[in-house]
Amino acid sequence: MADPTARPGPPAAPGPERPVRQSSVNRPLPPKRPKREVETPEWLGFMARVLRAWSRRAGDGDGDALAALDRQRAEVDAALLDAVARLRHEPHNWSWNKVADALGISRQAAQQRFGKAGGSRRVGGQPAHLRDWSPR
Repeated sequence: MADPTARPGPPAAPGPERPVRQSSVNRPLPPKRPKREVETPEWLGFMARVLRAWSRRAGDGDGDALAALDRQRAEVDAALLDAVARLRHEPHNWSWNKVADALGISRQAAQQRFGKAGGSRRVGGQPAHLRDWSPR
């Protein structure tokens, strides 16, 4: 059966090519920017200066600053426990020796300090928020 939309006669000759226009809607993406590096030594130096200033303020008789400094110590301890627990599990699987070397303590001291707080690779030995943890 013939195509009803087809025109009778020879096929049309190709005409002049139309110029290609760039779309004004989809502009090309900008070149990829290099990843910004984290300046860890500078950041740690800043934190040390803040803590020294905070301790001077507390030492000058500011009781509120002393209590706030103690709360921050607890935050840093919790962050350290969480970091060790994450390093001990997938995908890092750090050994106690590697944790101890990074902290400059003995393997036994690392196990005693972090083992009960989630450093164990056993499922029951990790905190609840890490039991089903997988890297994002």
